This record gives sequence, C-alpha cells and structure tokens, in this order.
Amino acid sequence: MTRRLNSEHYCSCAMNFDVIVLGTSSEALEAAVAAGRLGARVALVEPWMPDWFAPGGAPQWLQRMRDSIASCTRTVFPDSPRRRSQAGLPSPAVLAEEAVEREACAHRVVQQRLDRLQVQSFAGKVRFLGADQVALQFSGREMRLSSPLKIVATGSRTEMPAWAVSDGGRIFSVDEVATLREIPRSLMIVGGGATGLEASFLFSLLGTRVTLIDRRHRLPIGPGVSGSTILRQLQRLGVRVLLDSEVTMSSKNPDGSVSVELLSGDRLSAERLLVTTERRGRTADLGLEELGVRLDERSRLWCDEQLQTWCSGLVGLGDVVGHPRELAESPLAPRELVWFLLGHTPDRAVVDKSVASPVPFSSSRGN
Repeated sequence: MTRRLNSEHYCSCAMNFDVIVLGTSSEALEAAVAAGRLGARVALVEPWMPDWFAPGGAPQWLQRMRDSIASCTRTVFPDSPRRRSQAGLPSPAVLAEEAVEREACAHRVVQQRLDRLQVQSFAGKVRFLGADQVALQFSGREMRLSSPLKIVATGSRTEMPAWAVSDGGRIFSVDEVATLREIPRSLMIVGGGATGLEASFLFSLLGTRVTLIDRRHRLPIGPGVSGSTILRQLQRLGVRVLLDSEVTMSSKNPDGSVSVELLSGDRLSAERLLVTTERRGRTADLGLEELGVRLDERSRLWCDEQLQTWCSGLVGLGDVVGHPRELAESPLAPRELVWFLLGHTPDRAVVDKSVASPVPFSSSRGN
C-alpha cells in the first residue's frame, strides 16, 4: 500500500494535477510511476470502498503466494512431478502471510520511486464532481483534486455466480484462498482467466490434483503470450484442463466432497471448489453514471480500443474494465496508456526501449 500524505495539510480549494490515478492496484501504481517519469504532476488516490481486497489484485496476489512457496522451501520449481511429492509444504494461509510481507516490501520500493518522482498520494472516499474534478472526503472534511486526465484502476472483487454459494470451506472464492489452513487433496477451479490460471499453478505446486474448467474454447491469454504454451505448462504439472465446459450447478456431497454438473451432462467431483469466474468492478459510489460513463452488468467500465470511456479524459485500466478486457489487463498497458494520454511516444519516453508493446494506443482516440 502506498504511503498516504496527511490530507489535512491541504486547503479546501482544488489542487491541480496533470493526471489523477484512482486505485492501488499494480496497474495504478505503474501508471503513476510512468506519468511521474514523464514529468507530469500526479495524484495517486486510494478510494475507500467496502470489501477492499488485496491492493495488487487477485492474480498478482496469487503470484506472490506462488513465489512464497520457493521462499518457504528454498526450492526453485522446475516443471517436474517430483516436486509435488515432497512433504512439509506450507498451507495457503502460511503462504498468504509470506505474501503479505512480499507485498509490503514491493510497495515500499514503489513508494520510494513515487517519492522521488514527487507523486502525491491521498486516501479517502472519492466521488467525481464533474469531468475534471474529484472530491475526496476524509475525517469529516473534503478536498478537491482537478485534472483533465483521470485513470480509473480501482480493480474488482469476487462475485459468486448463481449456481455457487460460497461458504468459505468446500466452495470458496479467490478472496478466501488465504484462509485455507490445509492443502486440499483435489480441487476444481472454475474460470480460466488470469486468476484461475494463477490458482491452478499455485495449487498444483502444492501437490493438489487440479481440474481447471472454462466455458471458452481456448484459454483467454493476453497479448504476447501463447495459450498453447500455458496449456502445456499446466499439463506438465498434472493439471487437467477442460475447455468448452460450462458449469450449471454445484452440490455438496455427504462424504465432504463437492460436485459440479456441466452443460454436457457430465458430473465432476473434488474435495473443494474454487470459483474465479465472476468479478464485479469497484466503481460503486464514484459517481461515474452521472458523467455518462457506461458500465456493464458487473459494474465494470466499457471502453474503446484506447481505453477511453464515454467521458472525455477519463480512461480505465486493469480488471475494472469489462471491455476490452485483455487490452486493459496487458502488462504493458499502464505505460503505453500514459504515453498516449500525455502525447509521448516510446522513443521520446525515458523507458526500456528493448520492450516491444502489443497495446494499440498509436491510433487516434475514439469516442
């Protein structure tokens, strides 16, 4: 989490910035750093919202837990089934504690960069007052931030589908992975997006027999990544991948296991069921609707191919974007988006020019 300035030191009049970034997701932090490196005046705002989960986002959080396996066992994992037979593996709860420390360390490094770039950090209840102004409420007081460019990267939260009821035990969401005190012997994961893939890698390395279920005909991998490569990696780890498979219902069995029924009529069982399919954008109470910003059925932003919303100067980034989702979650999207908004090109920006970008921000902005 970024260090927040004491907002009480600021007056109630509007503070002007070149860019306002809403959120503390990894995309938000990267966008703030990229804008700061280009010399922009940047405000990084952490909106206070209900059910504020891991700041780094679900996939990044699971990645840190996976990294923690190597830290706890002092082992670097090859794609070898031998690794899965070793005893004494840490539980997801222990890995989560390790991940918290890693997350805190990573954020301290990012905060040092933000400080050097003179990025100002704030926290409070946020609401848009107009296309160019944001109200920030804290401790019964209010201050206003103004900027022609706003980046919404507030992330998303789990929303269980109608056929699944989370009980934090046999059927659980990704937000509840950190509460598991025991490693399940078998696990079904519904949803083959970034979160489902990270969970598949994590639990397979813990020795769990994993079945990954997704209704699409191929894994929804982002730009620059081969779906077939990811599929082979999962299969080498023993993960069973079922594509073109849609879950219609789930049930708990008397023996303590969980079963799901597929649209095809097939029935699968495992010790536990992890649901990663549904995510709802964290856009509540931001006042986006009053600006004419279009949201999808899961409260996520609907953007064009430049991630521009229906409100001029307001763009989305990360998994708060419902469309185009793969573009918004591309690893290079934060940097490319900032270049585009501030009128820079990769050749003019102070960045690693050896990295090619798949994000098409070179065309003119759509409406």
